[in-house]
Amino acid sequence: MQQEELKERVELGQQQKTLEDISQLKLGERVWYWVQTHWRLVAILGTVVVGVGVGIVYWQISEKKRAEEAAALLARIYAYYDNSDYERALYGDTTKTVRGEPIRGLVDIVRQYKGTEPGKVAAFYAGSAYLLLGKIAEARPYFEIAAKAKAPLLLVGAYAGLAACKEDEGKIAEAAQLYERAAAIGAPLGMAERYRFFAAYCYELAGNAPKAVQLYRQLLQENEFSDFANEAKAGLARLGTVFE
Repeated sequence: MQQEELKERVELGQQQKTLEDISQLKLGERVWYWVQTHWRLVAILGTVVVGVGVGIVYWQISEKKRAEEAAALLARIYAYYDNSDYERALYGDTTKTVRGEPIRGLVDIVRQYKGTEPGKVAAFYAGSAYLLLGKIAEARPYFEIAAKAKAPLLLVGAYAGLAACKEDEGKIAEAAQLYERAAAIGAPLGMAERYRFFAAYCYELAGNAPKAVQLYRQLLQENEFSDFANEAKAGLARLGTVFE
């Protein structure tokens, strides 16, 4: 199955692909499916971080001036990311200027301001952009920077992004641990189910049946009617057990 076909299915609204279908895909195809169905949600949550988190947090940190500069640059480039123009989002747009300066890209913003909270938000978007371009190796260092942020929403996205990178590298057990961490951070925000399911599924793929069963059961115990309930029950059935 080609990446274009997967993307077309998602864009037609067929996002509830069965776990059995997903398991038949090659690793790279599973990652592409994950990107199309899962990362867009994380990116939307990242928008909340930009609109709310940075607007509050950067006033409270020591390097106020640098943080303000980074936030202003991020606001200028974000429209490119939001419009799926990922290349220019990453590298900037020299054809347009603001106050006489060309619009700088996420890569440049991160390089100069990664020590600030807005710089970490920029790193999250840079990682996301690389991931959506299929450049997994380039994405990972940016998610690592974003994972040092303070905002829980941003941390959830960063760890989920790192998990996707580990999947692409074939390190499924490590991916499972990162998804589980994203679930733990996202739990107070009502974001645990999705990441817990991905963690359980990765543990299953990695051959860690007890851990997969534990997480599938936890997902069902917390919400038997979640969007991932049927997939969790199917996972338990494959592992020779049921949810009672």
